[in-house]
Amino acid sequence: MNTIPIKYSFFEIDRKGKVRRIWKKDSYRWVVLSVSWLIVTLFYTAWYIMPSMESQMLTYYKITPEEYTRIFFSPYLLAGIFAIPGGMLGDRYGFRVVCSIATYLAGILLVLRTFVHGFLHLFTLVALTGISLGFLVANLPKLVSLWFPPEEYGLASGIYVSGMAIGPAVGLGLGGLFSSWNIASLLIGGTVLGSATIWTILGKMPSPAEELSKDTLVEGMKKAIRSRSIWGTAIGSSAWLAGLVTLLALLPSGLQSVYGIPKSNAGILASLISGSGIIGNFIFPMLSDRIGRVNPVVTLCAIGGAFAIFLGWMFASTFYIWIFLIIGGMLEGGVPPLLLEVPAAIPYLENPDYSVESVAGASGLVISFFNASVFFLPSFIIVPLFYPHFTLIFFVACLLLSLPAITQLMIREIGVKAPSVPASSE
Repeated sequence: MNTIPIKYSFFEIDRKGKVRRIWKKDSYRWVVLSVSWLIVTLFYTAWYIMPSMESQMLTYYKITPEEYTRIFFSPYLLAGIFAIPGGMLGDRYGFRVVCSIATYLAGILLVLRTFVHGFLHLFTLVALTGISLGFLVANLPKLVSLWFPPEEYGLASGIYVSGMAIGPAVGLGLGGLFSSWNIASLLIGGTVLGSATIWTILGKMPSPAEELSKDTLVEGMKKAIRSRSIWGTAIGSSAWLAGLVTLLALLPSGLQSVYGIPKSNAGILASLISGSGIIGNFIFPMLSDRIGRVNPVVTLCAIGGAFAIFLGWMFASTFYIWIFLIIGGMLEGGVPPLLLEVPAAIPYLENPDYSVESVAGASGLVISFFNASVFFLPSFIIVPLFYPHFTLIFFVACLLLSLPAITQLMIREIGVKAPSVPASSE
């Protein structure tokens, strides 16, 4: 390929203006990724401390359990709506600026929720944190695409995705350490603000990337809409997350009502899925990087995990439920980081309609589907149609978990052994 000489070593530009990556590893990429992982973990910690302190919140804000439920799920809707503009802004102004704004906004909103009273004020502040979530997560694949070589996409994606599982676990555990909601809320909000300051200092783009041309606000999204791989990722990831949330939300009550399992044990069993999923966040992306293929690993994780989880439900009265849920959760934990590799990797395949400047716009489209599905599918379709038939509900949920095995047929193979993916150079 003919190239135009340029003054930096991370990219080359052909005579048609197409930007291509020349891989040169920089150890600072791990610093940037670590700070982004910290922000994601703290955000989800601040969100999921709410269930463990529900009783204190009901008293403090004088709200009902039904109002609390609406408040808790409200960020999903705005995250789904604002992921697309967040990605578009990331393509226009860079992920560093957008992630800074998102994190500062989240910290301010989390602190402010301590000082309001009543349903409407609290609902508004918590829902608005969904804007930060949409902006932040939509730009993480762009961070990966600019800082990491293709053979590390899986590991890098697995690291920041693990924050989405570790954060809730920490939040649920922290609630028992606080007797006062306002102290807990103020502390976690201040911590998120502190992480925003750390990001401002340490969160950088690779210096050559600062000189890249920027997409207009709509150009990156236009390119994403034309990509079949992006649509396959959006559909598969949205179905997967809706299935997972349905399982985690209803499995404890299903185990109690159908099998007579005590509430405390039912909660522990449900947590096996998300807990073992953290291990899968790392193992299967690393396996994918090792063999140089992504799509076969997605198929294995999606189908194998769904099958194991459903077997766990069918054998819930025996010890085998522990084994099946651990295996199923671990397998399903590999799905989201592998799918979120796609927006980062697509620019480096031979796709004339796509470029490195468009990654965040594509990620925004994926994350929009990802979050909106959680708001609509469980509450408005699955539960109204099938409740209280738990076996049918969990069968449908497991079908949704396995759907990425089908939608991956729409996704071009992005593993490093795919013919058009460039190898890295030291």
